[in-house]
Amino acid sequence: MKNKLKVLLLSGLLLGGLHSFAQKDTKDTKNKVSHKSTGVNKDGTPDKRLKENKGKEVKNVPVVTPVKPVTTKPVTVTPKTTPVKVTPAVTPKVQTADKVIGTDSKGRQIFQGPRGGKYYVNPKGNKEYIKE
Repeated sequence: MKNKLKVLLLSGLLLGGLHSFAQKDTKDTKNKVSHKSTGVNKDGTPDKRLKENKGKEVKNVPVVTPVKPVTTKPVTVTPKTTPVKVTPAVTPKVQTADKVIGTDSKGRQIFQGPRGGKYYVNPKGNKEYIKE
């Protein structure tokens, strides 16, 4: 009997203690900012959503006239063309100590290196070796 009474008393204290740790209401109605309408729309007409403006008529509202777009003459653009010089595909003159052994089907000069490798010189001036 004493044990049951202790359990009931402790559970009551725990539940009552938990209530004190609950979050408080964070909404403060004192600090709430209200946005009051001026009663006039941006264009100067009375705002009909407000009770005080329900029966009012529109007076001295400035009339906005649309602006006509400016028409211009169509402009024709003629691109300036510069003459392009066409240079024939010539293998660059690279001075190498290697021996010229011939040309390939594309007209490139084939060289033979000091250890027997065959290569040609590409348009950028780099050596490109030929796989045999």
